[in-house]
Amino acid sequence: MSLNFKKINIEKCEKFPKDKVNIPSLIEDLEFIKVKRPFLYEELLNLKDENNKPYDLNDNSKENVANIQKRYFVVKAYEYLEKRFVENNISDEAKPYYLDRFEFELKVINDMKFDGYTLLVSDFLSTLNVKLGGLIGPGRGSAAGSLVSWAYGITNVDPMLDYKNTSSHLLFERYLNPERISLPDIDMDMNGLINKNDLILKLENESNLDETIKTFLNIIKEKYPNEDFLEGKGLIEDYQISLYGNDKVAKIVT
Repeated sequence: MSLNFKKINIEKCEKFPKDKVNIPSLIEDLEFIKVKRPFLYEELLNLKDENNKPYDLNDNSKENVANIQKRYFVVKAYEYLEKRFVENNISDEAKPYYLDRFEFELKVINDMKFDGYTLLVSDFLSTLNVKLGGLIGPGRGSAAGSLVSWAYGITNVDPMLDYKNTSSHLLFERYLNPERISLPDIDMDMNGLINKNDLILKLENESNLDETIKTFLNIIKEKYPNEDFLEGKGLIEDYQISLYGNDKVAKIVT
């Protein structure tokens, strides 16, 4: 099964005019995060701005929320990149090359306001892979040229593995280019069907029955009582709708 995150159905997103292209953000407002994503809210409590000052989490203004989201996106990006460095034994000599490109990509993504999009797709794939045990491919198409996507686990392809040989690098500009305004195009392959009974057993045996797991168990048992196999894509769509609601985040998968 192939997942594509390029086409966004925004008909049910009331805040977005239909004559413009907008990407639903992961962070809708801070009160929503506090209620629906408590683990993320805990992270935001410790988040500091570039001057090492904490954010006002009681301020739900669009400007404040946007600033928090952008800062969170950048902080987590560096955290995830460092993990990639360790996992892939990236040498100290190579790291400056990676960081130069990484900082360029972050600036482009933030300037084009695709920070929320990146967070949302990462959340989608992480939930599918970690919670549901779905088998995710390494990524196809232009997204494989993004170092930020690699850091966030959206792809599993290092676009500059031979860091000194720039001619072998995958081009980020094929993914996002400020001179060519278009939606990012992320294609992923995944296993099509998941055994329902195996999945229920896996979820119920989790040491930490968090809200995500409880939500999935409710969806599986209430919506799919007679099915033996479930589509991971459909389960994630159900999860996103139950979590954010159709009026907050439309379906992001085609």
